[in-house]
Amino acid sequence: MNINFHSFEIKKSEHLFLKRLDMPSMLIYTKTIIVIVFGGFMSYSRQREIVLAQIKKNKIHPTADEVYSKLKPDNPGLSLATVYRNLNLLSEQGVIGRVGISGKADRFDSNPKDHCHIICDRCGEVVDFENEMLDRLCDTAERNFGYRIKSCSIILSGMCPKCERERNFNE
Repeated sequence: MNINFHSFEIKKSEHLFLKRLDMPSMLIYTKTIIVIVFGGFMSYSRQREIVLAQIKKNKIHPTADEVYSKLKPDNPGLSLATVYRNLNLLSEQGVIGRVGISGKADRFDSNPKDHCHIICDRCGEVVDFENEMLDRLCDTAERNFGYRIKSCSIILSGMCPKCERERNFNE
């Protein structure tokens, strides 16, 4: 299978191929090929591929330590520093999202687009939720204050249903 993109041909294979294109930022992700363009390119590394795959298949917003713990048994040469370095690079490039929680380890999100999160104060579970008001909020802030909003993050905290049931059971 070949993918044609603006006069570049990228062959599908078992590796990660990255090409520079004179186009706006984009990401193409399939099972076996990832093309990342952000005014440059990101070189291939097997470690980066497995870290990204772990984030993409995981909807729980894992920390770097959790990603490392999942990957280490099958990848004995992988270090925690490598996981951190790749998560930082992938989040800086906008391939994955980063959820910063005050006083706790950052969590990483397979969805890099602006959206809201609900976090359980007790167990730390992070849940995504979409809200059409988020775009309106950013538009209002731009109009009223003259800022150009680049990103928006809203985090709600509370207690998840499971922790609430456990708390009520123990009282």
